[in-house]
Amino acid sequence: MGDKALWIQPESRFERLQLPELKLEGAFTIEAVATLDRIYGDASVSTLISSWNSNNGTPGWSMGVTSAKSGYQPRNFILQLIGENAQGKVAYEVVASDLRFPLNKPVYLAAAINANGDKSTPTVTFFMKDLSDPKATMQSAVVKHSIVRGINENKIPLLIGGRSGAGHQWDGQIARLSISKSLLTEQQLFVNTVAEGGPVPRLVDYDFSSNDGEKPAPETSWMRKQPSAKSTEPPSAIVSAVADLCHALMTSNEFLYLH
Repeated sequence: MGDKALWIQPESRFERLQLPELKLEGAFTIEAVATLDRIYGDASVSTLISSWNSNNGTPGWSMGVTSAKSGYQPRNFILQLIGENAQGKVAYEVVASDLRFPLNKPVYLAAAINANGDKSTPTVTFFMKDLSDPKATMQSAVVKHSIVRGINENKIPLLIGGRSGAGHQWDGQIARLSISKSLLTEQQLFVNTVAEGGPVPRLVDYDFSSNDGEKPAPETSWMRKQPSAKSTEPPSAIVSAVADLCHALMTSNEFLYLH
């Protein structure tokens, strides 16, 4: 997707972009255009966007793609939801679309998330389209789940490229991201040239065309890793011995001559 995209690079200064705080409730839609360069070799999830800390007891949600050893099969477009079920207990659930995300191709993907079970059946409606193929058609899937409320009750940062915590990061690009405070139909998605019923109001709609790498979209910022605290424990005997040897070598004339 070239310069008109945000590069997400795990283990770099540009791995997780924090969005402004949004007031999301139990029904909303996320849309994106993204590429994924590679998936994990284990069961980790490549997370495109989330508001979750990876703790199955903490309410939140995460949208991503499964990896090589996932029990849901590789490259499965999924939602992870953590909230209250009908019995009022906090539950964790994977909502799998069974739509396979292609690697190294620009893809449109969306999820209309309904976790407002007091008023309607809780579902996630998935949409996906391969934008590299002019003949590709929109794929979709409607999947029921058991989470009826509470997925947006915590003040967990809204992140592009990963979660609040280590691992489960996206490795690729994202060219556009939109979040709507309603359940959109296929005709209302931004991938359609003319939306049915006119423009849909969106909470955020980023195209990442800015040249400002530190602030690629309004009110966003990169989440930097905090330096780890230095250990107060003394080094082991073998580490101390090796350090002494290195100091002796580095202060010797023979070492300096050979260098």
